[in-house]
Amino acid sequence: MSENKTILLLLCLFVLVNYVRAADDRPEVTFKVDVYRNVYQAIYKCISETGVNPEVIQTVRAGNYEADAAFKKFMYCAYVKSGYATEDGDIKIDDIAKEFPPEYNIITYLKKCVSSDSDPVDKIYNYFKCYQDTAPVRLGF
Repeated sequence: MSENKTILLLLCLFVLVNYVRAADDRPEVTFKVDVYRNVYQAIYKCISETGVNPEVIQTVRAGNYEADAAFKKFMYCAYVKSGYATEDGDIKIDDIAKEFPPEYNIITYLKKCVSSDSDPVDKIYNYFKCYQDTAPVRLGF
């Protein structure tokens, strides 16, 4: 992938994310540049690999998401490729929690959302859905 394509993709994702910020009134947590880079690279690869609609970021930021197979595979792919979950679908709670400011006590929500599904894709999707529905902050992506 060329550097220009990467920059264009990141710019498009930034625009989409900012477009839908008003849909979620929870405080936004921002992250270090290397975290953003890692996650955006994973998202880009997973959009390509799973064939999910690239507007998936906008949809998630608006609080809407589908339980269809493509979206579930996308979430699985994004968590695994970003390094925040294992291929078995186990969420790396400590790795995720360290990225958040301590005042949000986010580890409580992360632990509460761990899924016991046997299918790794469903396990990560259900974790994601729980986080979206219960966490006191939204991700600044």
